[in-house]
Amino acid sequence: MGAKELMFIILIVNVFWLSSSLSEEGKALMLFKNGLDKESHKLLSSWNESSQFPCKWTGITCDKFQKVSAIDLASLNLEGSLNSSVSSLHSLKRIDLSHNRLTGSIPPSFLNLKNLEELVLENNYLSGRIPPELGQMRSLRLLSLGVNNLQGEIPAELIGMKELAFLNLTVNYLSGGIPAQLGNLTKLQVLRLGLNNLTGPIPMELGRLHKLQILELFENPLGGRIPEGIFVLRNLTVLYLDNNLLSGNISQSLGKYSDISRVSFSSNSLTGNLPPQICQRGRLQLLSVNRNNFSGGIPMSIRNCNSLLRLWLDRNQLEGSITNALGEYPSLTYLDISFNHLHGEIPPVLGQCHNLIVLVMSGNNLTGTIPLEITGLKKLAVLNISSNHIRGSIPPEIGNISTLFRINMSNNELTGTIPVQIGKLTALRTLALSRNNLYGEIPSEIGHLQRLRELRLDGNNFTGSIPARVGNLVNLQRNLDLSYNSLSGTIPAQLSNLESLKILNLSHNNLTGRIPSSFQDLRSLDTLDLSYNHLEGPLWRCA
Repeated sequence: MGAKELMFIILIVNVFWLSSSLSEEGKALMLFKNGLDKESHKLLSSWNESSQFPCKWTGITCDKFQKVSAIDLASLNLEGSLNSSVSSLHSLKRIDLSHNRLTGSIPPSFLNLKNLEELVLENNYLSGRIPPELGQMRSLRLLSLGVNNLQGEIPAELIGMKELAFLNLTVNYLSGGIPAQLGNLTKLQVLRLGLNNLTGPIPMELGRLHKLQILELFENPLGGRIPEGIFVLRNLTVLYLDNNLLSGNISQSLGKYSDISRVSFSSNSLTGNLPPQICQRGRLQLLSVNRNNFSGGIPMSIRNCNSLLRLWLDRNQLEGSITNALGEYPSLTYLDISFNHLHGEIPPVLGQCHNLIVLVMSGNNLTGTIPLEITGLKKLAVLNISSNHIRGSIPPEIGNISTLFRINMSNNELTGTIPVQIGKLTALRTLALSRNNLYGEIPSEIGHLQRLRELRLDGNNFTGSIPARVGNLVNLQRNLDLSYNSLSGTIPAQLSNLESLKILNLSHNNLTGRIPSSFQDLRSLDTLDLSYNHLEGPLWRCA
């Protein structure tokens, strides 16, 4: 045998030895890789058979015995199926394949991973049922399967996970009831089941979860009453039960025993009073109870709740005065108390809420004037005080709130003129001052509001002519309503520049002259009302 032949044989033997030297765990990982698409193979290029152990591969961690202890491949945009081959990696403590494009079902063989403590598969495209066999994973502390396409019922067998502290099944297509057996997972701290199709009542057994900090059951068709035991969980900080079919009263104990920080009951059929001590411990940041049938007053603990970030109380049957019910909230960004039966004056102290972005108080029985302090809110984007009994004039200082995006003061008892300073609000999209007692001329400075999409000044006592500069509002789309005033003069031909406008109402005024022929070019116009004026000439059909 020649030297060349001998060298060739040695090379073949070495290649064979290298390929066969890859550990069994490495081979299992290669099987997982083979279930992925070509682009994923490029991302996992370090996964190859050139070494015996996979410990230096992308996303792989080994223990001191060179056994694979963790797979961390989150947010790599991996695409393909979830291969069951990883079930043979018995030293695994953590699997994180979240935020990828993995498909297929969750392998029941995962039950073989007896040492696994964290299984994170959220934000993929996994389908099928949650394998009941997962309940045999006794060491599991964290199970996150949220934002997938999982179906079927939540297996009652999950109670076998005695160490489980975190369970996330949110945003799937799970159906059936919430297993009462989950109440036996006494180490559970986080339970997220929102955005599914779960039905039936909330099991009273969940009140046994004394270590529970976060409970999210939002956007399911869950019905019945909320179990009393949930309200007295001393470690509870987050409670999201919104967008269900829940009814009955809520416990007056909420907030008394725990440092509750975020509560949402919105869009249910809940009744009775709100818990008076809900912010007793001074940690409440978010309270959302809108779209229910709550009655009584605003809880007394809200006034001094300096921790508040967002407060939604709208669309209930709340009553009582707001004058002393609301306080100074240095971090508050959103306040909505609209469509209740509240009365009193707008508290000037709200002017100290320097981070306030949205202030909505419409649809109540509020009186008094617009506090000058409100005009100091430099971040305010939405101001809606419509459908109340607010009187007095619009403060000229409102022009200093350059961030205003929407103003609605309609259906009040406001008097005086529109301040010319309103023309400084160049970010404004909506200006609605309908059905008040405003008078004087419409200021031509309104023509500076180039971003305006809706202008409603109807039902007032405005006189003079329509400013030609209104024709500069080329972004008007929804509505230009100047009806039911005492406007006179001719219709400015410049209004034909409003090519995106859908509704134009100039009715019930004292306008004279001919209808501009250029109106026929308003191709987006759906409704044109010029009735009850003194106009003449033909009316073209809008193209």
